[in-house]
Amino acid sequence: MFAQERRDSIVEMINRNGQVRVKNLSERFSVTEDCIRKDLGMLEREGRLSRLYGGAVKVRINPQEFNAAQRFDKNGEIKQTIAAKSLPLIHEGDTVFLDISTSNARLSRLIAESQVKVTVVTNMTAVMLNLSVSCRADLIFIGGSFSPGRDGFIGAAAIAGIEPFRFDTAFMGVAGGGSLPEPGRNLPRG
Repeated sequence: MFAQERRDSIVEMINRNGQVRVKNLSERFSVTEDCIRKDLGMLEREGRLSRLYGGAVKVRINPQEFNAAQRFDKNGEIKQTIAAKSLPLIHEGDTVFLDISTSNARLSRLIAESQVKVTVVTNMTAVMLNLSVSCRADLIFIGGSFSPGRDGFIGAAAIAGIEPFRFDTAFMGVAGGGSLPEPGRNLPRG
């Protein structure tokens, strides 16, 4: 078996089982434990697994690391339903915070279309653009360190910009979309 085939098999095993052990891989592929450790090191550098003492585990993906454009259409119908159910919670004259969230980007469109007179504070550029059209909402944009992947401003300066406000309503995203483990599977520790 070629080294690349062995590495691909290791990744398949991790994706199936969630974890692998150096000793078991060494026996399975009839190679030394050092050889397996080198394979795991290479696979970790490629981002295909995470090494830990005695083995490796599946890479945990943080949905917030996907850029907003990648997340925008994922579960679009659900996000639109969330936005539609959120709009009635906003009342004339409210000060509303919309954080970085693709659901909030949809909600901001509905706010603009509804012509409700509110003040919207946000740190997400998509929300800002949606409310820059002719509508009755006053917009306050919070700066900070720009995160292109998140489509907004984050960090200490953003937090400091938000602190003076007292919001009637705030809508906070959670960047869901991760998958739950299959029932009966052990979660890797770490």
